[in-house]
Amino acid sequence: MEALNSLTLTQELGETCAICNETRVKGIHLYTTFICMKCEQELIHTETSDPKYKEYLIKLKKASAAIKQFQNEGAQ
Repeated sequence: MEALNSLTLTQELGETCAICNETRVKGIHLYTTFICMKCEQELIHTETSDPKYKEYLIKLKKASAAIKQFQNEGAQ
């Protein structure tokens, strides 16, 4: 029941986006990292030559570290 209450609260109040640091209700999760819909769309449509792209990569390192940790735990 507590997990359900936490989920409901998160859906109502939103989460902090790993890229823009704004609190948003809609977005995606990369394991434990939340990315709002606005930033997701910007990331998808940003050319790799754009300076913003490098900023996105830096901010997403946190998600990458979580993925690597998850994979390492699964391999044990």
